[in-house]
Amino acid sequence: MPTIRQLTAELYQKLHPLVGDVRVKTYFSYVGIFKNEVMFGLYKEKKFYLYIAEPILPILEHYPEVYLLEDSQSGIHSRRYHYIPDNLLDSESIAHQWIIQAIEELTQIKQKLHSKPRAIRTLPNMNHRIEKLLRKLGINTVEELNQKGEIAIYIEMIKNGISIDNSMLFKLYGAINHQHLCIMSEKEKHNLVCEAELALYKAGLPKRFNQV
Repeated sequence: MPTIRQLTAELYQKLHPLVGDVRVKTYFSYVGIFKNEVMFGLYKEKKFYLYIAEPILPILEHYPEVYLLEDSQSGIHSRRYHYIPDNLLDSESIAHQWIIQAIEELTQIKQKLHSKPRAIRTLPNMNHRIEKLLRKLGINTVEELNQKGEIAIYIEMIKNGISIDNSMLFKLYGAINHQHLCIMSEKEKHNLVCEAELALYKAGLPKRFNQV
């Protein structure tokens, strides 16, 4: 059985002068064509489909042979991949411009996604309810959670009359240290309890829980 590289050898020869080395990888029933870790093209049955960047979309009306790939089985019909006939792919000026813009736009999209602040609820042991409780304390981001620390947050929750038990302390610690509650050792829990009790004493608050 031919390898993916062998199946895409002809396409690779066309793309290499335009964008240099590319990586190929199976993507559903297609072969995904990657550059700089973004998938700018798809290939199937000797047909090449290119992601069309937004600035290029308006001029597609001048290229009736270019059409949107619609394949509900793969879930990519809405992602702006269009069939590119060989005559356009062989036109280096057009193909190079379209491919470069596709890679640049996809790279920007990827960077924006990665730069979005991570929601607290996505951390270990966290959920929507705890995230809402933290918002009441003015803690809205993962960075603010890390800066505040589990002990200070625990004390502040008590001061604000929020009903919690020792599991909240452990959950906060796990969220900050990327550790699920189920794998926390008894020693870690014991040390947290001791530290929290000292903080409670310094804050003039009564003891909240028994030793673990």
